[in-house]
Parts: sequence; C-alpha cells; structure tokens
Amino acid sequence: MGEPLKKRFKESQDRPFAFEELGRSLQLIKKAINLYLQNDEKYNHLDKADVERIAKLADDKQRWFEEKSYLVNKMKMTDDPVVLVSQIKDEKDVIIFYEY
Repeated sequence: MGEPLKKRFKESQDRPFAFEELGRSLQLIKKAINLYLQNDEKYNHLDKADVERIAKLADDKQRWFEEKSYLVNKMKMTDDPVVLVSQIKDEKDVIIFYEY
C-alpha cells in the first residue's frame, strides 16, 4: 500500500524538473530554427526540408508539453500521475537528438 504513495510522491518531486528540461530543449530548438529563418550563417548549411521537419517535430512536442502540463496542474496529490517523468524524458530525448 505504501509503494503507490512513494511512487506518486517521487513523481511529483521529479516532474517539475523534467518539464523544465523539456521546455528548455524546446526553446533551444525554436531559437535555432528562428536563426536559420533569419539566414544566420551558423545554420546556413542546413537543408530546408530538415529544418521544416524539425520545426514540425518541435511544434508537436510543444503541444504535448502544453497538454500534459495542463493535465498535471489539474491533478490532486492523491491522483495517479497523468504523465510519468520517464515519459517526459522520452519526449526530451527525441528533441535532444535534433538539437543543433
């Protein structure tokens, strides 16, 4: 009986940092995309199709981030998590793979 409580507590403690890291990764990707769109020479070697694909991925991850953040904010401390820290980290790992 104590194990679910421990798990919910650990998740509630670790989740804000995981969301923060995902948000930071999304910001870095968007910043790089904006610099590419402004013809920054640091990014002019990138293929337009690749940048468009990454921009779409970032938009999808941003929507996921916002949806899950909203659901988490509505949760009670006694509710089972609507999203696990491991799921947030998985989303971040996909973004990190594409970071420039």
